[in-house]
Amino acid sequence: MKISYDWLREYIQTDLSIDKIAEVLTDIGLEVEGVEKIGVDEKDLEGFVVGEVIECLPHPNADKLKITQVDLGQEFPVQIVCGAPNVATGQKVPVATIGTLIKSADGSSFEIKKAKLRGESSHGMICSEKELNVSDNNDGIWVLDKNLPAGKPMKEVIDISLDYMIEIGLTPNRADAMSHFGVARDLHAALSAKKLASQLEIPFLEEIENTVGPFQIEIENEELCPAYYGAYIENVEIKESPQWLKKRLHAIGIKPSNNVVDITNYILHGLGQPLHAFDADTIAHQKIIVKTGFEENFKILDQTEKKLKKTDLIISDENKPLAIAGVMGGLDSSVKNSTKNIFLESAYFKPTGIRKTAKRLGINSDASFRYERGIDPNITGLALEKAIQLILEVGGGVLVQKIKNRPREITDFDVILKYRNLDLILGERIHRQKIKEILELLSIEIISENNDFLELKVPAYRVDVQREIDVIEEILRIYGYNSIPQKEKVSFSIVKGEGFERNDFINRLSDFLVSCGFFEAMNISMYSEKYDTKQPDTEKSIRLINSLSQDYNIMRRSLLPELIQNIQFNINRKNENLRLFEIGHAYEKTANAYQENFRLALAVSGKSNTQHWQNKETELDLFYLKGIIEALFQQLGIQKINFTQENQTLKIQLNRKEIGVLKVISNGDKNYKLSQNVVAAEIELQPIFEAYQSQQVKFSSIPKFPLVTRDLALLLDKQIQYEEILKTIHQLQIQEIKNISLFDVFEGEQLKDKKSYAIRLEILNPSKTMTDHEIDQIMNKVITELKKQLKANLR
Repeated sequence: MKISYDWLREYIQTDLSIDKIAEVLTDIGLEVEGVEKIGVDEKDLEGFVVGEVIECLPHPNADKLKITQVDLGQEFPVQIVCGAPNVATGQKVPVATIGTLIKSADGSSFEIKKAKLRGESSHGMICSEKELNVSDNNDGIWVLDKNLPAGKPMKEVIDISLDYMIEIGLTPNRADAMSHFGVARDLHAALSAKKLASQLEIPFLEEIENTVGPFQIEIENEELCPAYYGAYIENVEIKESPQWLKKRLHAIGIKPSNNVVDITNYILHGLGQPLHAFDADTIAHQKIIVKTGFEENFKILDQTEKKLKKTDLIISDENKPLAIAGVMGGLDSSVKNSTKNIFLESAYFKPTGIRKTAKRLGINSDASFRYERGIDPNITGLALEKAIQLILEVGGGVLVQKIKNRPREITDFDVILKYRNLDLILGERIHRQKIKEILELLSIEIISENNDFLELKVPAYRVDVQREIDVIEEILRIYGYNSIPQKEKVSFSIVKGEGFERNDFINRLSDFLVSCGFFEAMNISMYSEKYDTKQPDTEKSIRLINSLSQDYNIMRRSLLPELIQNIQFNINRKNENLRLFEIGHAYEKTANAYQENFRLALAVSGKSNTQHWQNKETELDLFYLKGIIEALFQQLGIQKINFTQENQTLKIQLNRKEIGVLKVISNGDKNYKLSQNVVAAEIELQPIFEAYQSQQVKFSSIPKFPLVTRDLALLLDKQIQYEEILKTIHQLQIQEIKNISLFDVFEGEQLKDKKSYAIRLEILNPSKTMTDHEIDQIMNKVITELKKQLKANLR
């Protein structure tokens, strides 16, 4: 948010420097991100005078330069070499004389000295507006009024109007500080608490009252619009705003439009109350209706067309919509140069309704920005009264009618503050009188008190202060975080709990996957409805009531859709060999509650390594990711994992319970617009975490006895997977079999509907050297079981 220092001083009087004010604002939570100097100071114009160009000739040695003779009001003219394209004889121009400092906006400067340019002497510099810091215009020299006398100091020509633009990084909860008066009010509280002199100028007038006139206001939805004020002014002259008003708006980066629109912006940024001006002659039957129920296309001020929904709050007449309440006005009813009569609106709208409409329509106006967060409900009529006065002052016209329609009052917030809780959170005891002083400075009224607590009434404009902890934060903010002494010794006990083990578990997962070349992705916990329709059981979806946008309107039920989109996003930018993972939560609702699922998602695509003369490129396929998952479980010390095939996917099981799925998503998949295949997996982590917690690490020494390997060539039906071979052998629970691996698969016409697997068994008895007879017994058991269960034949 941008604040003008000069504008701020309309509301607060203090002798502090701009640097000190920036420091105090930052200390109280209105963090100043930067201070920019605006306009010119008298001392910055030293050495600049008005000059008259009495001769202008081409430079003999440079096509783009000109040699000018300039009268500076002295006995003889001076010669200045100038490169501006618009310099000409007879002009009055600003000239920087020898010794003048030219200062840039970034703080750098250089001194004008006698010089030779392409062999011709130059004794000064003819300047542009930017070189005098009057504006950013640097297209050519600044041509002044021809009636100005040569030699007149420029500080007597230019309006000296030094100002500073303060950039405040305002947090969304501080709706009360979204104006110059709001910042001044907070600054005054901080300065007064520190016993620094300041005086707050409260600009409010008396509350507006109804007068007789032709206009009527009808509020059909009082819940969404508790207050609506209006004023009807005839014969207003729509024209350019006066210089003081344009200066105010320019200082905070707003381009002036016309006097009426500029006044509404002045009130908005000055007091924090959004206003809107209608061309009164476009309002049918002179009746304003605040209602919902429209469902049609509506053209707004930025000339775009928006589709209204029945839930949107609309300002209308008896025939048509005029504006989207609290968001943006309509184009047809806007104030134009031809407008003569205006209807001025000042209203309080419920924040949730405005937020929902603005986000759905993708509009972020200055008005909606404030209404969404909650404005001061008690300033509505007062701000309108100030606007009426300004319009009559700068635009003329006759005030015909003032209207007040306030069917509902917005009450203040009641809060109980316990001194004990305040002392506990702050870590020290603040004098009780100091606490009361701070509360008074914050306009928080003390209703009753005793030795233990204060009963408080917080003003309605402080929408962020509704709990005891909020009041404590306010007291600390004004008292000063830096005023709380830092203890030299801090004592605490470290208690190991599930949180520590869970973090250790997550770190082990992440470290292992990173060591395998994976990158971690972090997506937000919401996704688009288009992803949700790809999941089964959509009745389990949790839909957000006030979503940020259509792209994030459902709590994600799976981590995979966004992770796959991350893959495609990178592929589009020529990063085609990708390994990504995300550890996070998925959400769904059950019959009686909401459920949060702790999950790991993996996605790979492209090649496993770049092209090299020693290594061949290999695809990141299903077996690659299956191997990563197996290695991950092995790293965690979890053994009872297996994979079963179901259609085109592999189901991942732990202790015979399904915990995840592994699948290939082809580039032809209708659910995703992929340019290359992606292999993805999603795994429930809670059962794995529980298994990880139950693991006991045991030490075993390196075997002292030899390892024996035996190979088997098995002929099996084509549909039998290698996983079934492993499962069959593991069911025998032969302790001496330490490892099983597949080293060859063969299919051919000669095998017809059969497939050949070549497997290797590693056999070891850690306590002795095994005999051939013992090894043969083990192999016979394996062969017998494979024949029995899988009808395997030895080749």
